[in-house]
Amino acid sequence: MATVKAKANPKKGVLAKFKSKAAKGKATTAKATASKAKTTKAKTAPKSKAAAKAKTVKAKVAKAKAMKAKTTKAKVVKAKAKVVKAAAKPKAVAKPKDIATEIEKSGNPAMLRAAIKRLNASGKPRKELLVPGIDMDRAKKIAKEIVKGKMTIQNLGRTQRKFVR
Repeated sequence: MATVKAKANPKKGVLAKFKSKAAKGKATTAKATASKAKTTKAKTAPKSKAAAKAKTVKAKVAKAKAMKAKTTKAKVVKAKAKVVKAAAKPKAVAKPKDIATEIEKSGNPAMLRAAIKRLNASGKPRKELLVPGIDMDRAKKIAKEIVKGKMTIQNLGRTQRKFVR
């Protein structure tokens, strides 16, 4: 449209003014876009090395905080899982008060019978008879005749076991 006006007024002065205004307008828009580009660069790129270093330090600190938050959450979850597991485990080890123990070192069958009778009379839920390894089979045969409930027959080192039910 501006070109039509210039043709309508063939005077050089009017045409020159019009062209100069258009050139100024283009120049101002070019300056504005250039200044916008500079400001965006200024926002993204720091002006000095110290500012660049400060920016990277801030980024590292933020990243470290995020990682710390994740790890603390993971630690809390693991701790809760350990508490749940610990609460779920039944007590497998019997208290010493619940175990009746007799030690019979002689392989004499009469003495083995007397020891087994004492274990039966104790009334405790777990009964164990400790005998030398050589006499374990003999003690098991005698215990099968006399025992009420369950009994464990072990060698003196408690490395071998035989069960009577």
